[in-house]
Amino acid sequence: MTTQPKISVIIPVYNASEHLAECLESLLKQTYAAFEAICINDGSKDDSLEILTSYQNKDSRIRIINQENQGTAKAREKGIKEAHGEWIAYLDADDYVTADYLQKLYACAQKENADAVFCYYYEDRRGWLTEHKKKVKTIKIRAFGKIPYITGACKIIRKKLFQKVCFAENCSFGEDSSISLQIALQRPKIAVLKEYLYIYRRHNGSCCLSGQPIYNKIEPLLRAYKAVETHCKQENIFNRDMCKFLYQKLERQIAEILKEKIDDYD
Repeated sequence: MTTQPKISVIIPVYNASEHLAECLESLLKQTYAAFEAICINDGSKDDSLEILTSYQNKDSRIRIINQENQGTAKAREKGIKEAHGEWIAYLDADDYVTADYLQKLYACAQKENADAVFCYYYEDRRGWLTEHKKKVKTIKIRAFGKIPYITGACKIIRKKLFQKVCFAENCSFGEDSSISLQIALQRPKIAVLKEYLYIYRRHNGSCCLSGQPIYNKIEPLLRAYKAVETHCKQENIFNRDMCKFLYQKLERQIAEILKEKIDDYD
């Protein structure tokens, strides 16, 4: 690449050979060219590395980083550290995006002078697309006031906001919420682009589907919240109110997981 990329797209890859080519093809079709795709091969045991290598040979904007399996959170952390762009975009290896995904998110960020931009997304269930809207929520923490908050992979965020983020160890569930909350606590300006630009593939390999043992969700969720607590302590904002907020939020999420499991037996 002859110019510095404006956007670094972080793609954790673990045994994603079934859909990886479609994911990468959607990136190479982008109308916005000033990007790099950092693909972290997280110890894949299938043909993922071979697919990544073939696409890297096609386009120098694709970079491959190999590591032993450490989970999505550590893969994203590695990708962000290696990123050259001013902006970070997420893309899961089994998802894909429209051709104008990066262009429209970046244009919105410039127009709104935003630190983070989210878009609407489709959920793809074996070819059936369902529309999902995103909106900024407000979380209330006594002594901190109202804080804008939003999660999801369909976004670009200024890289500088990740400098103070603590990434959870060996975390495959709750990782995005952990990072999003830490970024929200920095009070960035958030914009929502009301267009469907990201396609999230829902399938049996998705880690958030029901049917997994509850401990496969609860244990990484605890690690995700521990990372938030660590961040708050480092920023000297972990007081009684913050503690109460985090533990109540964790309590609600664990209750939802348990209810989901109980409902499986009805």
